[in-house]
Amino acid sequence: MDFQCIDGLQTHDVSVFQEALQRIITTLANKNEDLHNFMETLSHSLAGVQVNSTQVVSDLEEEFDRLFTILVEMKESMINTIKQEGAKKTQEIQNQLTQSSDALESAEELLEFANNALDVQDEDEFTKVEAAGLVTMASAFRLTMKPKVTDNMNHLMVDFTQERQLLQNLKFLPVPWAPEMEVGDCLVLDNTVSVAWKMPVEDSKIDHYILEYRKTDHEGLPRIKDQRCWEVVDNIKTTEYSLSGLKFDSKFMNFRVRACNKAAAGEYSDPVTLETRAFNFGFDSSTSHLNLKVEDRTVEWDPQGGKGLESKVKGKENKGSAHLTNLKNMSRSGTPSPKRTLTTRSPAIRGSRDRFTGESYTVLGDTSMDCGQHYWEVKALKDCKSYSVGVSYRNLGKFDQLGKTNTTWCIHINNWLQSSFAAKHNNKAKSLDGTAPGRIGVFCDLDSGQLSFYNAETKQLIHTFKAKFSQPVVPAFMVWCGGLSLSTGMQVPSAVKSFQKDENGLAGSNSSLNSMKTTQLLTPMPATQQLGLMLRFNKTAVLALLIATSSVFLLFQLYHYRQHVSQDSSSVRKGYSVGKLFLGLLQVVKKFMGLVHKYNMPVFLVDTASLGLLSQDSMLLRDSQVKEPHCTFLCTNRDVLTFALLNNLWKYDAGLVAAAEEKGFELLEVRGKDPRLVSMDDLSGNEIPLHFLFRLQGYVVHVVVLYERSGNYLWHGVLRLKPNMDRKFAPFRRLDYGRNAGAYDRWVYSHRSTP
Repeated sequence: MDFQCIDGLQTHDVSVFQEALQRIITTLANKNEDLHNFMETLSHSLAGVQVNSTQVVSDLEEEFDRLFTILVEMKESMINTIKQEGAKKTQEIQNQLTQSSDALESAEELLEFANNALDVQDEDEFTKVEAAGLVTMASAFRLTMKPKVTDNMNHLMVDFTQERQLLQNLKFLPVPWAPEMEVGDCLVLDNTVSVAWKMPVEDSKIDHYILEYRKTDHEGLPRIKDQRCWEVVDNIKTTEYSLSGLKFDSKFMNFRVRACNKAAAGEYSDPVTLETRAFNFGFDSSTSHLNLKVEDRTVEWDPQGGKGLESKVKGKENKGSAHLTNLKNMSRSGTPSPKRTLTTRSPAIRGSRDRFTGESYTVLGDTSMDCGQHYWEVKALKDCKSYSVGVSYRNLGKFDQLGKTNTTWCIHINNWLQSSFAAKHNNKAKSLDGTAPGRIGVFCDLDSGQLSFYNAETKQLIHTFKAKFSQPVVPAFMVWCGGLSLSTGMQVPSAVKSFQKDENGLAGSNSSLNSMKTTQLLTPMPATQQLGLMLRFNKTAVLALLIATSSVFLLFQLYHYRQHVSQDSSSVRKGYSVGKLFLGLLQVVKKFMGLVHKYNMPVFLVDTASLGLLSQDSMLLRDSQVKEPHCTFLCTNRDVLTFALLNNLWKYDAGLVAAAEEKGFELLEVRGKDPRLVSMDDLSGNEIPLHFLFRLQGYVVHVVVLYERSGNYLWHGVLRLKPNMDRKFAPFRRLDYGRNAGAYDRWVYSHRSTP
């Protein structure tokens, strides 16, 4: 808006003056705040001077009182010493006087006796008198004539001339100078703060330093009324120190240091304030799914989080579905499958609206990001079965799952029955190489439209999305049957920054995973690679999975010390020997055989070559094909060895689970509807064991239970591990189960022992 001057000669834009005035007002406000803080500092110092003056006077009086007490005590002690010495000498002299007096008396008597003896005329009498005189004179002549002590007491005299000089030279303690902080050498990097200082004057008497620090949200000098207390690091021997592993939950940190000698501590250095900005957020409990329990920095799956409603599956989709139970991890907890349960939370807990429901086991972060670079880390808690980590727009639908919309980007880890690792976006997934790390770092660069995931321990890049974020995003998490631990207040690691600068050709994800690229790791991958591809879940796939679980299982490597083999498949390739098997496999076999023998499980080996032919075309299976020379069992070039168990030859014993765990096995039992009742919709019954899966030392054992139906045994086709897969654990895959009833209707058993 323009205004005319009073003189009418010029027009002026008032907005310019308003902006200038606003800047002045802001500057004055900041200056006023600084002045208030300075006045508070002076007031605090004034009160401190008064208190400290009184204190040092009191301390001085106490020190002099101690000196007076010591002088009095020393005076009394020295007087007592003199008195004791005088008494001792007096006693010695008295004793000598007594002895001398006795000797003198004896000598006088002897003298008189001797004079009388001179007057004796008879020789015999004189002889007797002379002998008696000799005896009488003995003690007198043995007496010493030298005093044992003297009257000299000079050895107890004192001269306090030096002490008086020391007392006269008493001064206040020599206090070290205040150190000077080397601001240019202070560094904040990777959540580690390094500070350095120097002494203005060389002082060889300095013994150590004391560093104090505290967090603050105010830049500049420390505030007197800051709620955070100073934390102390004592006994620092050098002029630098690093604080590592810090959580940056404040914008700044204040540091000060003081020097100490053997006598006293000096003044504090002028404080230095260092910036410690980082991305801090927590789980937004108001956005969590009913079955997620949010506490502080953790979120855990809670099957009792709401009122459970049994999901209904209509029609034939519900027929033949099997229930998988991981006996080691799941049978004792009774955790229900999330695909079979819908829950609602009480309005008293969350209010009238649930942010996420159904199968979207999601919780969002409570802080959004619209610009800049941000980093946080997520750690899966022990035995976490399935989880996703990424970012999302806030408008994510309450039924939507991470990675299945064009507004969510994540990586997904599935440890339920298999191990899978994939990047997901817009309902498409890309399998990732390598093993899913236990701790994942998430780097979000809003300015460059980049979302990267790292191994938080090694800082190896896992995957990068390229996207144009049109809205602010929030951290997003999905978890089922387990929990996640969140670490925030972290700077973007220097290794991540360096890698991002060097990597300019990262492929991203916009609307299709076809454009996604997984960047190779900077260091070699571990020797063991995680197996399998991720199962892609949606509602239709979930129902299909439940129906097909009876035909989804793991293949295990197995060796049988004493084997039962099919007579029609007894050919062994020339040159083959059991000695080619690994020693570890032999040990696993022996443990397994001891276990099944203990529980009376008569198992026999299955020729996987027959299964391979059967899986190709069961209607064209001919004995001639099976009889062709081939490696039948225990083949080093084959990943699968399988046992079969006739259902009518054993009785299920629940103690098998505990016994297997005692031997070190991980045991998975696959249960499902009785295959003998297939197509009999009106019949129902309890689920029965279909497969047993054992794992030990990287080797696996597969035992399938064969149920007879009209003289036939239901079976399945063969599975093989892909060459590039880790042998540590086999992937689940779909098999033809129950469609080849009659494949083994002519079993002939024979016995063969191997060395």
